[in-house]
Amino acid sequence: MRLFWFFLSFVAVASFCAFSYRSLDIAVAEYFYTSRPLEQFFEAATKLGESKWYLLGFGAMAVVFRFVFRLRIVSNRFLYLFLAVAGSGLIVDILKFVFGRARPKLYFEEQIYGIKFFGGEYLYYSFPSGHSATAFALGVGALLIFGHRALPVLALAILVVFSRVAITAHYLSDAVAGAYIGALFSVWLAYKMREKGINF
Repeated sequence: MRLFWFFLSFVAVASFCAFSYRSLDIAVAEYFYTSRPLEQFFEAATKLGESKWYLLGFGAMAVVFRFVFRLRIVSNRFLYLFLAVAGSGLIVDILKFVFGRARPKLYFEEQIYGIKFFGGEYLYYSFPSGHSATAFALGVGALLIFGHRALPVLALAILVVFSRVAITAHYLSDAVAGAYIGALFSVWLAYKMREKGINF
């Protein structure tokens, strides 16, 4: 049953991303590039998707609560969030390199749009969005730990995903794919950790 839902969700997201790539991405990017609504707000909001601070904080807290305070459950929660961010980030980085999708900046400055497989350059690392993956890894991870009390965290995750499109750092399909990877990896990781008896 889990495999069925994974397959169904993958097909749905992949289909949307393919459709968006061909029909929506440029139009949405052009709208935000020309109108720039709430630009300063979205520039600030997008910083919530930077993974390095979460990795440092969660990693440190996992160690402190495990070896200083001896609170294994709390330590495991930080460990889970650390691994959710790190793992989804690693997947995203690999896919960025493989797909080599040109960022919106290249489209607006040089009219370059599309994919250059194994691009190996920052401006060809658009798909999928790393900030979106981090945001949804945290948002879904928090939901799995705290239930409905973590809905504000999920709301912030949605804001981060939207901000990546609003500041034209990514196309719509990049942001959706990144969010999906973050969410899916968090769910898979929670299942595997609990399967191995690591409760959080």
